[in-house]
Amino acid sequence: MLRIKHLTVVLSIFAGLLLGNTAMALRVIPLEIANKGDAKRLVIYVGINGGQPFPYLFDTGSAGFNASYFNGNYTGPGENPFDWKFSSYYEGFEPKDSYAGTFYTDGVGDLIKPCYVEQIEIYNPYDLSTPAVILKANEVNPDSEGFIVNQLWQILEPVQNNETPDWTDRGKYQFVFKKDFRQNLKQGLAPFTDGLYGTFGAGMFTGYNTSNPDTTVDFINSSVLGQATTSGYAVVANANATAAYVILDINEPVFLDQFDTVLEWVMNGNTPYAFPNSQANSGIEYGVGEFTIMLSQDNNDPVSWSVPVSIDTGTPEYTLHYSGNATGQQNLENNYIAADTTETIKAGVEATVHGTTANAASYRYTVTYNTAFFTTDHTTVSTGESGDSTLGVGFFLNNAITYNLASRRTRYTPDNIGLPPSINPSAGVLPKALRNSIPFGNKHFLSPWLGMLVKFESDAFLYTLNMGWVWPDPAGTEAGTWLWSNNLNSWLWGSMATGHFLYMDSLSKWIYAVSSPGGGSFYLADGTQDWVYVSD
Repeated sequence: MLRIKHLTVVLSIFAGLLLGNTAMALRVIPLEIANKGDAKRLVIYVGINGGQPFPYLFDTGSAGFNASYFNGNYTGPGENPFDWKFSSYYEGFEPKDSYAGTFYTDGVGDLIKPCYVEQIEIYNPYDLSTPAVILKANEVNPDSEGFIVNQLWQILEPVQNNETPDWTDRGKYQFVFKKDFRQNLKQGLAPFTDGLYGTFGAGMFTGYNTSNPDTTVDFINSSVLGQATTSGYAVVANANATAAYVILDINEPVFLDQFDTVLEWVMNGNTPYAFPNSQANSGIEYGVGEFTIMLSQDNNDPVSWSVPVSIDTGTPEYTLHYSGNATGQQNLENNYIAADTTETIKAGVEATVHGTTANAASYRYTVTYNTAFFTTDHTTVSTGESGDSTLGVGFFLNNAITYNLASRRTRYTPDNIGLPPSINPSAGVLPKALRNSIPFGNKHFLSPWLGMLVKFESDAFLYTLNMGWVWPDPAGTEAGTWLWSNNLNSWLWGSMATGHFLYMDSLSKWIYAVSSPGGGSFYLADGTQDWVYVSD
């Protein structure tokens, strides 16, 4: 069977067809898989309290939502953008030239100010005219002050050469303001070089901040997703080559049973703060579950160890810490580390990652190594007494993951998943073989096996991203269906079981098909190496 790991598909022909929907029975949050900088990223398009939508990094390795804001009259802290209510943490503070006592420092370089906002609007990446989902803080908590969102005021960079620092972090770090951050915002440009406006934290953990020198917790820094649900959420980015999504409040067994590996969160004796607004359970950053990591290569003994991890869409690679015995460490350092580095695994090493529970699904990949840029299979391993382990975005591109806040469990599966018809109120408008498709907005769906599609009420044909117009046989069932493709001029057979591969009757071969931006389709047939173009 033909296997294609990643495929970039041009989406421009589909952009004009996608429409939003302001009222949906299920809270399905659309995401985009995009190349940003030197690696693949998950991107989410968000508006705040009715403000203009902007693209943000969707980051399961971060707790808070850091959102850039600029107004031409905004000269310092104190202005209230789009009804963002500043947290009481800052009551009584006066703006200072250094801003040292006025802002919370995120990590070592972002000046942010916690605010409360009443609602978050999330848009389909291919249609920014109408929100696909509106999250309201008072829907989960009638007495809510709002979702906590961090207004990103300024980006700081470490002091270089003889620059005079504008700000000092309590004497420990020295920074200067990033010169083009506010200039770009003022000109209507993204403040970051990758076209993003900040980070939409989606971690299952919370952070906190305290006044200095007081150690009282002043506010809880946390994901909007955790603030908007009490049960949990699923992140699905392995559905096809271009689209991804989040589902909130999915705790029905008929959905969760699709995830065949279940891991208990690792708490290490910690009792983390609950998510604000929802008061849902939270975990700790490197406690998503315990995983076994194995590295192997011909002529070398394999190296294997188990460690709690973070599963992080915001990290482009795998950054691991070895926690095995001394013999394994010596084998790792002598045989698996690239000669010109101290931590980077050599290209060609086979890595296997799986949860430590019985019969856990395994993800296998071949390590890549390029000194010029990171890839989703680039892997580093640190040794020593302490360190953290992170499975990067590559794990999400090959596994669907559910964070069950109520039970403090993580579930994952490499298989295609869908929204079963029994809990999918939109299923009745689609043919039987497509009724587990994910609603992405009015009349728009993401099929786990056929990809993105549009269903028009007055037409038996469906418009699909990968093949243009198709006509599904009314006799099709949940087990699969025949489809007539205008572009390919052939009948095709497909189902959940066949994944993204379709049987092309006119060729008597399995194919992988994509639409061409100029019309028609390309397909790659099993056993061949050349893409074939077929015009409309």
